[in-house]
Amino acid sequence: MNARLRHSGMTSKKSKKLKKREREKNIMKQFVGLFLAVAVLLMLSSCATWKPDTVAGYESAGAVLTDIETRAKGMCDSGKIKPDECGRLKRAYEKARAAYITSGDALILAMDAGDAATKQRSLAAYQKAVTDLGALLPELITTAGEVGIKTGH
Repeated sequence: MNARLRHSGMTSKKSKKLKKREREKNIMKQFVGLFLAVAVLLMLSSCATWKPDTVAGYESAGAVLTDIETRAKGMCDSGKIKPDECGRLKRAYEKARAAYITSGDALILAMDAGDAATKQRSLAAYQKAVTDLGALLPELITTAGEVGIKTGH
């Protein structure tokens, strides 16, 4: 065990766990950054080419939510996760899901908008919801990791 770990009282197992969490956080920061970049491009573009990239980013966020929900339900139902941890995870999931649904609704309105004013209002609502989701999704992934749900595979 190196001096730094000995000094801090951390075991190498705890150190590995912290490093893994840091890697997960970095991956999520990159994902969220990409997601937000797509949203900014969406705001700046009025042509149809933004639609596939924006939808792909939205679908990626949905896949993360679905993966966590599926794993959490199974682990909570089987008792592998304590009820209080299930409740904490459910609250984090519901917040992220609400932002995801709001962003989806705004994205649909923006894609279907016939006039520039409606499109701009919808894009502004989408950007706010994506920003909210960008803050809530890493929180959800961190909470999932803390209760033993592995994400990203």
